[in-house]
Amino acid sequence: DEKAGLKKSINSAKTFCDSIVEGTEGGQYKEGTKATLNAAITEAEKVLLNEEATTDEINNAIKALDKAAKDAKANRISKVVK
Repeated sequence: DEKAGLKKSINSAKTFCDSIVEGTEGGQYKEGTKATLNAAITEAEKVLLNEEATTDEINNAIKALDKAAKDAKANRISKVVK
């Protein structure tokens, strides 16, 4: 069902969020990346816990969380800028 997909997206986002190291070095992520992703995870969890959530709400939560994870990945610093 849709909630299983949402739960999978949440778990995936949490695992990724736990691996994020913020900083200014290559391979690290820009400051605020974890907070932004955690906020998206929290919103998705609200939908997951809502017994009356519609299919559209669940699908939108999955899309929003996937976008937040994609945006977080884009915040990865590829090399140190001097």
